[in-house]
Amino acid sequence: MEMTVDFSRSLGPLQHFWQSTGFTPANLLLDADMRQAMAYVGAVPHGGITWARVHYLLELVTADGLGTAAPCYHWDKLDSVLSVLIDNGLRPIFELMGNVNGYFTDYTDLMQARAWRDLVQALAEHVIDLYGQNEVRSWLFETWNEPDIGFWTQGDAAFCAYYDACADGLHRVDPELRLGGPGTCQNVSATLKAFLQHCDTGTNVLTGKPATLPAFISIHEKGVREHQEDLTPNSMGIVEREARVIDHGQADGHRDAPRRDENIERRAFALIKKPILNLMTLLSLLGNEHCRVEGVDDVSQPLGVIASRRGQSQVAVLVYNSADRINAGGQRTVALTMKDLPFDRAMLCLYRIDETDGDVFRTWEGLGAPDHPTDDQIEAMRRNQELRAISKPREITIDQGICALDLTVTLPSVTLVLLTADPGTPPEKVTRLRATTYEGRNGHPEVLLTWAGDDSRALRTYEVLAAADPGGPYRRVNTVDQLDTAFVHTIDPACSVYSVRAVDFWDRSGDPSDPVHIAH
Repeated sequence: MEMTVDFSRSLGPLQHFWQSTGFTPANLLLDADMRQAMAYVGAVPHGGITWARVHYLLELVTADGLGTAAPCYHWDKLDSVLSVLIDNGLRPIFELMGNVNGYFTDYTDLMQARAWRDLVQALAEHVIDLYGQNEVRSWLFETWNEPDIGFWTQGDAAFCAYYDACADGLHRVDPELRLGGPGTCQNVSATLKAFLQHCDTGTNVLTGKPATLPAFISIHEKGVREHQEDLTPNSMGIVEREARVIDHGQADGHRDAPRRDENIERRAFALIKKPILNLMTLLSLLGNEHCRVEGVDDVSQPLGVIASRRGQSQVAVLVYNSADRINAGGQRTVALTMKDLPFDRAMLCLYRIDETDGDVFRTWEGLGAPDHPTDDQIEAMRRNQELRAISKPREITIDQGICALDLTVTLPSVTLVLLTADPGTPPEKVTRLRATTYEGRNGHPEVLLTWAGDDSRALRTYEVLAAADPGGPYRRVNTVDQLDTAFVHTIDPACSVYSVRAVDFWDRSGDPSDPVHIAH
């Protein structure tokens, strides 16, 4: 199969719309393992995952005197989980979701609607006091999740009154705070229609003014499988149904997980990164300008391409081969021609994720799929959990703006072709190195190191260095290259001090970070 990318033919900006994740319920963030998972999520380079959409955040709040003139709110647990997101460079998609004290049973009751407005107003004041107005303005606030399939039991009129109370509460504090909804999941559902109609022509039940227009309209589709052996939903079907919702737009809540008493003491665990984090890292390396590809016309076929550039400094071509069928497999050869490249020389680096590269699940299977892996097995999996280049980066000369490559792509797989011009300077010094210690899975203490990512697009790896004391000597302890900004190390008694430095494709090293000390 032949594909040609013309880097002089721009299709416009390439919006990295995939930069989000989510989970439920919010109180998972009180546990040490979920906190470490969020460190891994925030470690995807270049803000590759920026947003975290979390259900039932307000289940973490309790209050005294709801419905009175002077309610008292208790924010401690909410503050604790929000700090996990913010400290890891993530922004909340803050769902205003959760029945505080079980008080709210009917939002058409104006006393309850006012009590919810007062709660949301106090919330906005509280988080602005903690994080500052500019930070909170960067967040997205959203209505209750999936109010059209049973997670909301009060009906559409109550949902619209609840939305009015949310809008009034937020905008009393800051009119620039962004609120959207309705977070429905059944295509053009009755709840979606009622919500849009209310926002368009309705009246706020608390103010008597026109209802607030949402800053964004949020929907998501529940998947429908096409085949019995499907591993994933009918992806194109989801896209088509969401497009119908967009076309339409142009023309007592209850919780799914009970509140549980949390034991927030650290417990023994060992997280292994899933390949999806490597995919998010690949996507983060794409540029900000979408470029034309010839030779791939049918988006429903397994093989596809996303081509991009970033000014005059870098181009990236992502070739994916994926089908929503468990029995699909095989290989294809792709003759990739890249023309009108913006530089004469560049470093070529190829990354791939398939069943042999970047798939730690296969490593686990090869170890016998242990339920309780040994220290050596955990270490073997961690050596294979990072995104790897499939060959050593090499500098090439671009002849008349053209570079041609033959790629062998398996089904399923994702391959990234990255061409980077020499920036001429080494990476910057790594900053904001932090260390958090844990009890490891088999009783051995571990340290999670996180640091601020370098903005350079020419990085080959971060090197994690360890020593007995700040004077060294230091040795590298992450044995494989990594682009993500988090690393877990089983503590060696000889390692009390850690530092991190960045290394680019030309083997130039930036200054090591200021060291951090850990106690044994």
